[in-house]
Amino acid sequence: AHAVANTVATLDTDEPTLASQTEWFHHHDARHPVLVAERAGEVVGWASLSEWSPKAGYSGTAEASVYVAHDRFDEGIGTHLLRALVERARAIGIHVIVARISSTNATSLRLTRHCGFADVGTMHEVGVKFGRPVDVVILEFVPGREADRPGDTHR
Repeated sequence: AHAVANTVATLDTDEPTLASQTEWFHHHDARHPVLVAERAGEVVGWASLSEWSPKAGYSGTAEASVYVAHDRFDEGIGTHLLRALVERARAIGIHVIVARISSTNATSLRLTRHCGFADVGTMHEVGVKFGRPVDVVILEFVPGREADRPGDTHR
């Protein structure tokens, strides 16, 4: 709810409810897992793989999402979650992981690049939040190619 109300980390504009979160959770399964980070019995973050497209030809691609509680930044939780998500993706046969991140979300861009994701491009003004257009950066993780990109200086 904090990210929805206060940031462009998500382009959701409706505060989550138990019903909406239950619906979201039902779109995840063994192939599209949700991982949870917990410290001292408190949920401090989560990460998920979601279906990129319902078309069968895209079955080896998934979209990554990572959320860390706003009062728990800079504790390494996001890095731990994203690396665990990449390892899980490899184990279940996901070949490419895609991330869509608001261009002004420096923290998430730094995290994904640090974990081996490479920029693919920017979609300009594809979102709107707080009455302003939002550019979205597309990043991808392709196992074995993360260190192979000429000109990639984000790591």
